[in-house]
Amino acid sequence: MNIRLDVALSDITGLSGMKIMEAIVAGQRDRKALASLAHNRVKKSKEEIADSLQGTWKRENLFILADELNAYKAFQKRVLSCDSEIEALLQKMVARIPAGNCASATKTSGRSKRKNAPSFNVYKLSMEYFGVDLLSVEGIGANTVMAFISEVGTDIFKFKTKKNFTSWLRLAPNNKITGGKIVSSRTPKGKSIMANAFRLAANTIAQRNNGVLKKIFSRIAFKKGRPAAITALARRLAEIFWIMTVRKVPYQPRDEKEYELQARQKVIKNIRNKMNRLGLTTDDIVNINAL
Repeated sequence: MNIRLDVALSDITGLSGMKIMEAIVAGQRDRKALASLAHNRVKKSKEEIADSLQGTWKRENLFILADELNAYKAFQKRVLSCDSEIEALLQKMVARIPAGNCASATKTSGRSKRKNAPSFNVYKLSMEYFGVDLLSVEGIGANTVMAFISEVGTDIFKFKTKKNFTSWLRLAPNNKITGGKIVSSRTPKGKSIMANAFRLAANTIAQRNNGVLKKIFSRIAFKKGRPAAITALARRLAEIFWIMTVRKVPYQPRDEKEYELQARQKVIKNIRNKMNRLGLTTDDIVNINAL
């Protein structure tokens, strides 16, 4: 048909896209009338959307569109059915948890629901299952929490330390020490669904504009590259999950200014240590600049 609705709308399966496609299947061909179905919050203007709907309305292409639209709706119904079954099974698991290890959810998470998030209340499930709100961690979404519940669950209490947990995930570096010095520090290779979930969450944080976790990522990425920073941040998220669930400690994001001050003090300390090892003083630096 040569129409480019995907150019005007970032998500054609959203509210506006679905309305427009359903109208096309129903027989509407007026591009201005189709553009008027878009929500007012769409960034593109109605004229731009109308321009993307110019094309040839071939019968065979319209049949394919209708067929694929019906298939999409059918799969969405199957997803909702799976979500209902998963919620029922998880509620049975929650019912078997000792009363002292969980908590009731008395408020909502305050986050808007994402499109591909489960249909049930993951915040409530997190509170009832672990007694803490895992969604409060920046960059963590419902799918990460669901992966954590399904892949780890109450087995998290079997790990005595956060180091044990990150090692099991193959996110902790395998340090080789010779003569008191680390000569090799590589993260072991291996496949882990939960580790991949933490890496995806780390990648989400990397795309943020602010936050201490974002600053930690940027600092490591500058030194070692993006892949190493993703793994390091995934390990940090795994440690946060262990602390929250095992020790029942709510997540408290660090203050950015305080973090920057501590990072600056650490740099100054390292410089002083290097100067002491080399026997240098501030006068030596001044004399070098004078030369």
